Amino acid sequence: MELLPDDALLEVMKYLKIEDLLACRLVCRRLGALAMLPELWRHQRFKLVCGDETPRYNECSVLRLAPCLRAWHVNVPLEKFHTLYSTTRCAVNKLTLSLNNVSGKDALQASLVIRNQAALGRLRRLSLGPCSWKSVLDDVEAAVLLGTVASTPGLEELKIEGFLSFAPSLLDGLHRSFPGASLKSFEHHPQSPDEEPFCDLILSTHAATLESVSLGYYPLISTSASTLLAGMPHLRRLRCGMMPGLEAVAGCEQLRLLHLCVAYDGEALATAEFLRRATQLLKVRLQCVPYVGMAPSSDMDFVLALAATGRSHLEDLSINVEDWHQDHIPQQQQSLLKALPRLPALKHLEVHGEANDELLLGITPANAPALRTLNVFTISSVECAHDALHRGAVQKLLSLNPELEFSTYVQSYCSTGGRCAWCSLGCHQEMRDDTLCDNADWFTIPRWEIVE
Repeated sequence: MELLPDDALLEVMKYLKIEDLLACRLVCRRLGALAMLPELWRHQRFKLVCGDETPRYNECSVLRLAPCLRAWHVNVPLEKFHTLYSTTRCAVNKLTLSLNNVSGKDALQASLVIRNQAALGRLRRLSLGPCSWKSVLDDVEAAVLLGTVASTPGLEELKIEGFLSFAPSLLDGLHRSFPGASLKSFEHHPQSPDEEPFCDLILSTHAATLESVSLGYYPLISTSASTLLAGMPHLRRLRCGMMPGLEAVAGCEQLRLLHLCVAYDGEALATAEFLRRATQLLKVRLQCVPYVGMAPSSDMDFVLALAATGRSHLEDLSINVEDWHQDHIPQQQQSLLKALPRLPALKHLEVHGEANDELLLGITPANAPALRTLNVFTISSVECAHDALHRGAVQKLLSLNPELEFSTYVQSYCSTGGRCAWCSLGCHQEMRDDTLCDNADWFTIPRWEIVE
């Protein structure tokens, strides 16, 4: 080993875990010096735990000796708040603070941890939550924590979970501490109107740099969020529920990925108009909230809206209709079949719901020329993938679309109890021997010749 150059040793030592790097300090002076080089620590992840989960190495040793870390996960409150947590020189790229049953004092300690890491200069990703409070924080304590988050310079990713309310006074003065736009990704799922102002604060102050925004599924009531989103020049990825003025976001020329929770009430017309205008989208996932009563009118049909112009660049479409009322499934599938010819670039289609024969027989190279993968969660009256293989509509689908890969979420073969008619015959033993035989999962239906 003495003959090996340092570069060769470093290549091997990159595979060592944290406890092994610390142990190298006790082997010899040369290994001890190499073990403390930043390139061996930049990929390391460290989770600060307590109680019976204490790891073999001492967390204080890591915080005292390690030059840097890729990620540091801290569960707050800690049994004992060591000063090293807020004074360590170990600079991390990602800091995650899980706040469980925290008090005001715990929130202040979390603020100190964030401030110290911000001062070290490597902090780029910050995750706060999930949060639950032991007692109601007063405005001062909550403002210190949220103010620290909002004023942390250089952040590129920010994720906040579990803050159930934000008093208006919390936002006072936060604009004055704004460090400059830097965020590329922001994730915060507001579940009440009280949470929207803080969300708007982050969106407004980082509008110039944000590329990915995730606002969850809760429908927003303010028009400010859509206005702020519409003004983001680099927005590429958006996850949100319905909100007033959403149609304006279609003007974001860089927007490519959309995950949208939709419902046939409130802002349905604005949402449909947004989908009609956003022809630049490449990947869309529609999470459909079940509706009760009469089916929606055609001007609120979100699937048809995607295809309305015929100029869509959409390549990947996922529709979650698993909870639709059975009476409405045929209409939704008819809408999808009507939309397909006007989605010429569509390559991947996934339907999280029940597919009937009409849908399967309606997909052909003529109306879906680019389609290469089709995933349906269930097929009407089909119990397993083997059962689907013998289904006439499935065979017709595969024969008409020679380049299509078709999958459904089932077990590959019925188990010994309650077998379907085809599994009872015992044919296609290869499917019975599949690892998915006893568990449901996505299963690709093979292109085998069926002899009835």
